[in-house]
Amino acid sequence: MFSNVARTIALLLIFCLCLPLASCGEGGESSASASSMAESFEEVWEFSSNEVFSEEISENSAVDFSENTEEISDEISSESIDDESEESVEESIEQSSEEPSEESVEESLEESSTEASEESSDEWQTNEKTYFEETGKCTYTTVYSPKTQDEVSYKNNGIVLYNTDFRMSAELEEEFLTLFESFENPQSITVREMNTEFVFSYNPNTRIACASAIKAPFSLFATKCIEQGLVSWNEKLVYEKKYDYFEGSGVIQQSYDYGTKFSVKRLYELMLYVSDNIAYLMLKDRFGGASKFNDAMNVLGCKDIIDWGNWGKLTSYEMALVWREIYHYIQSGSSESQKLYKELDRALYNELEKGITGKENLHKSGWSSNGYNDAGLFYDGDLVYSVAVMTGRKSLTDYSNSTHLIKVSKLINKLMEEYKIYCDSAQNIE
Repeated sequence: MFSNVARTIALLLIFCLCLPLASCGEGGESSASASSMAESFEEVWEFSSNEVFSEEISENSAVDFSENTEEISDEISSESIDDESEESVEESIEQSSEEPSEESVEESLEESSTEASEESSDEWQTNEKTYFEETGKCTYTTVYSPKTQDEVSYKNNGIVLYNTDFRMSAELEEEFLTLFESFENPQSITVREMNTEFVFSYNPNTRIACASAIKAPFSLFATKCIEQGLVSWNEKLVYEKKYDYFEGSGVIQQSYDYGTKFSVKRLYELMLYVSDNIAYLMLKDRFGGASKFNDAMNVLGCKDIIDWGNWGKLTSYEMALVWREIYHYIQSGSSESQKLYKELDRALYNELEKGITGKENLHKSGWSSNGYNDAGLFYDGDLVYSVAVMTGRKSLTDYSNSTHLIKVSKLINKLMEEYKIYCDSAQNIE
């Protein structure tokens, strides 16, 4: 009996000695996890108040989003979000400057008229020509824009005009140059008219960090993939912790539990409407990562957008080419293109229209600590033109970019008014 008691005491002593060691092991793992979670991110959540949060936010940072995101009143299932329950996502977002009415929010969440019923393909089609010929549908490398070869018509101190005899007034050119020279950060600006291929550009070869502006090129790629049948709108993707490598990135991370399932369609809407970064990362994962996206952009005349990370770089000249393709894709009446039009039409945080006023437009903006951009399409009577204003940024506390972008867009508005007069006079001469 004495030996049994001694054995019991010995076991208890061993257990007590091992417990602290086990705790130390757990803490070490936690520290490693925290270290990996503390890596910098390329994108930030954008607020109408122009307040943004640091790219260096770590897992332990305390960020209060109570002023920008309302609590969701309905209970949210941790297993699956169907199209009806997902409607509460947009209702949870507080808009301070251009708050959609309750009616318009519900309208913006209507189901697509062309729901995909087929199952997603597990394999990617590589022979797009055969697929296109057999089905009449596009592939993710199908190009709708007509071929063009831009020819330089005029150059002056970084300003380049292509494919035109048009010359802006000396006063306007001086305004542009004065504004460009007053801005200390890198910048690249391009305007491209869809019908005449007139191009105005400043620093057309300067690459700028895309931030969330990349979501427009990515949505073009994703829409073509869906049309091809590679992925279904109805496919469910699971929200996992691996997508949360930073804080402060929109509705999903702030309002939903891990394990929640979202349809591809709902993630697509959140990515463009409220610029949700988690939605973008989940879709990017499903649509083959960077390589296939880069392939789809290469055929439009862009260099690889994403060479590392998630957010990539573009010149304004390349971004304007992407929006040129978006225009021609929408014009084609392709089966899924109207969904792309709808989401870009209602995307929030529109900086360009503060300067280019009173015109129907599509857009996608984005900013981070190293880039502040907006790009889109403007419909102005017989003229339709893509605009890309891309500016480098020193830090998230550098607020000069927003002011500069709006000033540039106002001058672009003047430029296109002059170009419209030029086009009208040219027609009268003919």
